[in-house]
Amino acid sequence: MDTERVKRRRGTTAQHAAFVGASGEVTTDITKFTQVVHDGLTAGGYPLAHEDLSTTDPATARTRLELGTAATTDADAYLQSVDLTAPTGFSVTGGPVTSAGTLAIAFSAGYSLPTDARQATWDTAATVTSGLATVATTGAYSDLSGTPTFVTSVGLTAPAGFSVSGAPITSAGTLAIAFSAGYSLPTDVRQATWDTAATVTSGLATVATTGAYSDLSGTPTAVTTTTAGLQPATAYGVITYAATINIDFSARNGQVNTVVLTGGLTLTGSNQTIGLSTSLYLSAGVSDRTLTFPAAWVFISDKPSTLPANKRAKLSVEVTNDGAGTALVVAGIAIQP
Repeated sequence: MDTERVKRRRGTTAQHAAFVGASGEVTTDITKFTQVVHDGLTAGGYPLAHEDLSTTDPATARTRLELGTAATTDADAYLQSVDLTAPTGFSVTGGPVTSAGTLAIAFSAGYSLPTDARQATWDTAATVTSGLATVATTGAYSDLSGTPTFVTSVGLTAPAGFSVSGAPITSAGTLAIAFSAGYSLPTDVRQATWDTAATVTSGLATVATTGAYSDLSGTPTAVTTTTAGLQPATAYGVITYAATINIDFSARNGQVNTVVLTGGLTLTGSNQTIGLSTSLYLSAGVSDRTLTFPAAWVFISDKPSTLPANKRAKLSVEVTNDGAGTALVVAGIAIQP
């Protein structure tokens, strides 16, 4: 082997970056250990690639290899924009991609990919239709045999509560049904109300349909009127004894009630309206009974403070006009001798 050695001008990659060599000059980059060819104009020159491309930017090397000799600059060597088009029925988004991104293809509105099941159905239908007889294109319908009977008239009837219009239909038309006057469809709210009422009434006691009113217990004392209807007729009843009894003139008007005393009695009055009146039969029983009356009552008889034992008394009370338009209670009592 020849022992003569040739050394070219050399320097680091950094030193080469600022060095402009003569046109055709070759220098050595001692950082990359590669030769650099110069054109007399470009700083840094043009480094040569190693066999394994270890000194070359992978993206630049790959792109230039793929694009061929036409790529002479970085801009030429790289893909700068990628877009996508699709046929009718598809839409594309995400394009164009100019740096990094994803192109997306989707079905347009009104389009979809039929499933295997649907395609199988179509295949079956195609098989059926392919076996149909040829349709006649001349002649009359009456020439055909086995033709069905057509419907020539359609009417409609409805039950009570509905009315029908538009019938009969002999070619084309619309049948209409409506509620008759006095009928309607109850709303859900009304039906719910009726359900509630039905539940309540189903729990009521059975109403007696035989017997007399007097057979019932706890019935109120009825107030009857004369034929003329001007004054209440006399009604008789019993008031259960209590130490204090209130006479409601409105409720007791025209009545005669008996009270059997088992102790002293204090009377009070309410609803003392002019024109009302009532009476009490008092029975003392086996003992003397003290009697106390309202201070405002005016007695036209003696006003006793005691009802002797085994004696009876009738107390009559009437609400009259005192002459000045004010109600005045006038009372009178008669005691059994």
